[in-house]
Amino acid sequence: MTDPTTAAARSNQDGPHHFWRLFAIWAVLSAAADPLFYLLVGPHLPPGDMGSAASGDQFDSNVLFVIAIPVVFAIVIYLLYAVIVWRARPGVPEPVAGPNSHGNFAIQLAWISVSTLIVMGLFIFGTIELVTSAGSGGGEGP
Repeated sequence: MTDPTTAAARSNQDGPHHFWRLFAIWAVLSAAADPLFYLLVGPHLPPGDMGSAASGDQFDSNVLFVIAIPVVFAIVIYLLYAVIVWRARPGVPEPVAGPNSHGNFAIQLAWISVSTLIVMGLFIFGTIELVTSAGSGGGEGP
């Protein structure tokens, strides 16, 4: 008779590589949606491009949207994937966390690093855009 923990560990190693599936779906959708948004939707976002200040604000909004779209896709794709792939099925026992259930340092490090890079990049971009245009507002000055 085989040990159930060994059989479960072996089936996890031989099973599908969920990370690479999720990454491939995310990469394809993000690579398609970002340029489409920037070229088709971006020019029509408020405040328009009738003035130099409005044009700059529209560019800033487009950059923020182009950065946000892949982040939103990652969250939604993971949620849908988890609901579809790891749902409870009739007649199949519920998965139970056991001694092999532990954190993954590489995933934790990647999550924190990517989140920090996105936030710091947006902070630097926003600060530079605010300073180079002499402030924000309706023409009142800095």
